[in-house]
Amino acid sequence: MKLITRLLLLFFVGFFFTACVSENEAPTVNNYFFSAKVDGMPFHVNHELFCYYTDTGGYTLVGTRSDTAEEFQLHIFTQQLREQTYSVQSTGDVLVRGVYQSPEGNYISTGQREGHITIRKYDPEQQFIEGSFAFTVVDTQTGDVKQLTEGVFRVKKKLF
Repeated sequence: MKLITRLLLLFFVGFFFTACVSENEAPTVNNYFFSAKVDGMPFHVNHELFCYYTDTGGYTLVGTRSDTAEEFQLHIFTQQLREQTYSVQSTGDVLVRGVYQSPEGNYISTGQREGHITIRKYDPEQQFIEGSFAFTVVDTQTGDVKQLTEGVFRVKKKLF
């Protein structure tokens, strides 16, 4: 009877410790996303293949949909990414730009309009970035303007 009691106790203690989840764990594949509203219409992607970042020559965060040929690019050209809010009206040693591409045209933040990209979490060890954004973009060919609002993302580093 003592043997059964000890085995049960050992089982429950082992179960307790393996059931604990660390807060420092990286998000899983399905937890990566990139979403926003483009003039009030939803855009959403939720897989690491279609929402990622690169960090060569700055930081470029990408969300792309192959079914609609839409893509967001958030560019933060800086030596060191920090958890802070970056204005698209860049000054100093940080250049920030937002791009929205669609079959309708290629839109870019001009720096003359208000907007921001906020980095809430940057974990170089787990290789992910999460945050939010909102800004206005202009088609440089036609002058058409689009409002990008309620943007949120969690993207994984893309390794080439």
